[in-house]
Amino acid sequence: MWSELEALVARSAYDEALKLAIDLRDLAARDGTSAGFAEKFQAMRERQSRRRGFFDHWKRENAPRRW
Repeated sequence: MWSELEALVARSAYDEALKLAIDLRDLAARDGTSAGFAEKFQAMRERQSRRRGFFDHWKRENAPRRW
C-alpha cells in the first residue's frame, strides 16, 4: 500500500493519496505501530519533498478541529 501511496502522490492524485494515508495511519494506530507509520511517512516525505501540495493537504486534515 505504501508504494501505491507514493505513486498517487507522484501523480498529484492528492485526494486519493490522502484517503490511503489516513487508512494507513488508522491501521497503524489500531495495530499499535504508529511509530512505524511515522517513520515510513517521514521517509516518503523526504523522497517526495517536491510534492508539497499533498503534505499541505495532510497537514490540514490532521490539524486540530476548531468548532
